[in-house]
Formats: sequence, structure tokens, C-alpha cells
Amino acid sequence: MSDDDFELIRGSGNVFRDFGDANAEVLQLKSTDIDSQRMVIRVQEGKGQRPRQVMLSPKLLALLRAYWRWRKPPDWLFPGQIPGLPMHPSGVRQICQQLAEKVGITMANISILKNGKARAVRLSTLEAICKALECQPGDILEYRK
Repeated sequence: MSDDDFELIRGSGNVFRDFGDANAEVLQLKSTDIDSQRMVIRVQEGKGQRPRQVMLSPKLLALLRAYWRWRKPPDWLFPGQIPGLPMHPSGVRQICQQLAEKVGITMANISILKNGKARAVRLSTLEAICKALECQPGDILEYRK
């Protein structure tokens, strides 16, 4: 697994969490869909094929800016292997499976973490995830009441 794959998980995981389970919506995002002035993400074809807007947190904006500077995607925010096309959902699943194997947790737990539904995380699991993603706990955790 390459560093690019882990950086993609770090970037897309936060976007997936803000979008809920709408993986297809996240993969269809373009750089131009991020409106940092109004702090929203425009979803062109949202639920029911209708456009919608998702609030953009300052932390997610900072992460997306760092991701964009690093990756410089020409069109799609998360480009696929075929130029001009977005990443396929199976690509995200494959990267998550590789992360699960490396960390030693199940895909169900990766899904819970990815979608922000975890109520608790073992410190050993958090340490393994941070080691695999080469990040600090504050980069992937957020406290919400």
C-alpha cells in the first residue's frame, strides 16, 4: 500500500464522515465544488438526483486544502486510475480493506470509523491507525457532544 493511498484515506475519510454514507456523492466531487467563501460543498447530483449543499467545517477545509496542494487533482477531487474519471467506489473499498488488514481490525469497524459513528476507540487501535496513516490522533479524531 502506497503513501498516496493512505493520504487519500485521510482526506476522503473526513469528507465521507461529513457526507454520511453517501460515498458516491463524495467521489463525484470536483475541486470547484468546494466554496471556501461560504463554507459549503456543492453536491451536483445529491440524493434523488437533486443538488444540495453540505456545510464545510474549518478543519475539513484545512485538510482538503492540504490534500489539494499535495495531490493537485486536475478535475475530480478524488481521481480514478483512468484519467478524466473519478475514483470508483471499489477503489475506496480496496484501500480500506488494506488499511483494515494493516491495522488488524474488521471492515465493519473501518466503516464505523469512516462514517463517524464510533462511540469509543481502543488506544491500541488508534495508535495502529495513526502509525499506518502517519498522522497524529488529533488529525483523525474530533470530539462532538
